[in-house]
Amino acid sequence: MLVIPALVLVSACSSAGAGSSADARPAPSQDRNLILLDELQRTSASNLFDAIRILRPQWLRQSPTIIRQGGEGTLLVYLDGIQFGDPSSLRQISLLVVQEARFLSASEAQGRYGTQDLHGVIAVTTRHR
Repeated sequence: MLVIPALVLVSACSSAGAGSSADARPAPSQDRNLILLDELQRTSASNLFDAIRILRPQWLRQSPTIIRQGGEGTLLVYLDGIQFGDPSSLRQISLLVVQEARFLSASEAQGRYGTQDLHGVIAVTTRHR
């Protein structure tokens, strides 16, 4: 008689344990095209270029566009909505001022910023004081 209730209790505990261990794991990044402040703060980087190189290195790899295979140009950086430079300009941006960095594909960038953005954009939003 005691075997069945004990079996039910063990089964219920193992189900609860499995659910709680899944909850204990860190949540995977929901958006691979976004880096938020808390993720930046967990890096040892001092500037945004190094942080992106650590967290999302694929953002810095240039891929050819369908519009202009091997065409001139590069990924552009926008700081608070204003064109700031190429990827090397990210070295000038301290992590202390960054709220978020977002990668926009070429088509997303063209829709938001115009036709010059054939290789995509890293859009940086700073913290406003």
